This record gives sequence, C-alpha cells and structure tokens, in this order.
Amino acid sequence: MRLDSRRLPFQILVFGRPYFVKVKPLHDSYKAALSSQVTEAMNTFWAECYEASKASALKRHREVAASKIRFQEQIGVPFRSRAAEDSVRYANLQSQLRNRQVVVRRQWRTTSSFLSGPRGAWRHR
Repeated sequence: MRLDSRRLPFQILVFGRPYFVKVKPLHDSYKAALSSQVTEAMNTFWAECYEASKASALKRHREVAASKIRFQEQIGVPFRSRAAEDSVRYANLQSQLRNRQVVVRRQWRTTSSFLSGPRGAWRHR
C-alpha cells in the first residue's frame, strides 16, 4: 500500500505495514476463536430451542386431544342422546297427529253421510 502524506497518523497505522504485521494476525486469531465459540454456542442454543418447541408442540397436541375428549363427554354425548330422545318424541307426536287425523276423517265421513243421507238435514231435494 502506498503511503500518502495527506493521511492522518491513525490512517497510516491502520492502513500501513504495522497493521498487517502486528494487528492483522491478532485480529484473525481472535475472529477465528470467537467464531468457533459463538458457532458452538449458537448450535447448542438452536438445538435446545428446537427440542423445546417439539416438546411444547407435543404437549399442546396432547392438551388438544384431551380437550376434544372432554368436549365429547360433556357436550357431544349428551347432545346426541337428547337429540335421539327428541327425535323419538317428535316421531311419536307425528304418529299421534296422523292417528287423530284418521279418527277425525272417519268421524267426519260418518257425520257427513248421516247429514247428507235421505233423512239428513243436508240431503239433496
């Protein structure tokens, strides 16, 4: 590197020969040592984070499954049994209404034939 008279003494020290002779090797060794320590620490940290996330995901899945089971026990099963009971009740009601309608029609036919008969009030003259 060419020394320039316009440079400050610090710039001469940093960009000059003393930098490459004394400072650069120390800088490189420090950087290599720090890099290896940090890399190992970072790898350990990320491995622990990965394990923790897997453990928490597994715990969450277990909690969700347990919650689904509790929901089915407390809400789903009673709802289905009540729905089945209600369906039976509604079918019985429909059957009763149908039977009542049959009875009413039979009575109406009897009454209508009586009233429209030869001696009835509605007979055709």
